[in-house]
Amino acid sequence: MADLLPKEKKAEVADQSPKLGIDSLAEDLTAALTSVSNDDRSKLSDSTVLPSRENQEEHNVSTNIGSSEESSEVSVTKDSIESFDFEVHRLISNSKADLHLLPLDEDFSALKVISEDKKTLMGKNPMKLDIAPRLLKLLHDSDKCCYLVFVGKYKFRCHLAVLQAHSKYFLHKASPDELVSHLPMKHITPPAFHLIYNWMLGVKNAKATNDSPCRSIVETISAVKFLRVDELHEQCWSLLNAPEITENVAFALCQEAVRFDIPKFSTTMLARICKFFLTLVASREFLELDGDIVCQLLAMHNVGVNSEIEVFMSALRWLAHTWPERRPHMVKLMHCVRFGLLPPLFLRFLQNEQQTKVLQCISQNSEVQEMINKAFVYASIELFGCDLKKRLPYLLPDCELPEQRKWIYDKECSYHQESNSTHRQFFTYTEFLNYLKSLQEKGPNHWQQLAVLRDIRGSV
Repeated sequence: MADLLPKEKKAEVADQSPKLGIDSLAEDLTAALTSVSNDDRSKLSDSTVLPSRENQEEHNVSTNIGSSEESSEVSVTKDSIESFDFEVHRLISNSKADLHLLPLDEDFSALKVISEDKKTLMGKNPMKLDIAPRLLKLLHDSDKCCYLVFVGKYKFRCHLAVLQAHSKYFLHKASPDELVSHLPMKHITPPAFHLIYNWMLGVKNAKATNDSPCRSIVETISAVKFLRVDELHEQCWSLLNAPEITENVAFALCQEAVRFDIPKFSTTMLARICKFFLTLVASREFLELDGDIVCQLLAMHNVGVNSEIEVFMSALRWLAHTWPERRPHMVKLMHCVRFGLLPPLFLRFLQNEQQTKVLQCISQNSEVQEMINKAFVYASIELFGCDLKKRLPYLLPDCELPEQRKWIYDKECSYHQESNSTHRQFFTYTEFLNYLKSLQEKGPNHWQQLAVLRDIRGSV
């Protein structure tokens, strides 16, 4: 049939036969690409990792080459590779929306998150030695101290923080800019400050000697009061309840308290003197006492006497020691004597003329005469056994009942009586001095052998 065709048709068919073959091959290749594209798209949707562009191209090329080797009807050209490259790029760009929909937490972190309120390392600290001994060693080292305290001519190297932790004085007075402080000697002694600072550091001081406990405790109380160390102040006062603080020790403490101007402490110590009173009157310390201290002592309820006459004679002994200088204290001392407790015979004796200058001045004083007259009324009511609480306010409205003393008895005294029969008692100043002389001969501890009597009202 080919032979029957004209030459022009034969030429046209010959020209179109290669073109038809190429079109048929292109259609087959397009169909193959479409099937490969669908397969790759399904793989991409099941996998979370896409191959890189270079790997994808190599994979596609090797696939195509293999297929060309198996089938001689399919050939790979440059146009087909470029078309496949474009399709892969289009596939990756269209699959980005699907990647964002993967069910993964974008805030997930491989590091442990620490909350805002617990920003500390949760773990054990490395082991180390206790710091307390090291701090104490530094505190006890005077070379490390930066604060100087002068007490008189003595210098103490201290830590200001330690002083301020215990003392209100240094807490309010001391300044970190001024690293020096001067303390007054009339309130603080060097031994007392040394003792207090060692107490602050926790250092035990050496025990005081037997002749210095009185001095040290008063110095310490004075310094503690000035420095306002409240905790140590209570401890010092508690020491006064110790059995070692006897009546004679209490008087020694009182003398030291006068030096440091602690009136409350002096009054407390004087109130403890009872049986020691007459031994004290016989001593030179009594004659050297200040007039105000003597008044406080004679006004105490606890002074131990066998008669109120002994209180009057004690005041007379102190006044007569240096009469011209002590005469201004006469009336004040006489107010400390409880004239209502004096025997009527002695009251009558005071109203008579006296042979000594001191007694004459006392008995002739107008205030003393008034006290003697009131005492006669009190003594007469008591002598006749009347009720003092009912009769005395009626006769003397401004007069108060005198409180009894602590009556004592010394069997070696010539005028002491075992029963408190004050109405019959009477002895002279000479007899009183003789008894004081006997007390001096018996020694300062004889007071411990005296007995305390019950008075007529039954109180001790």
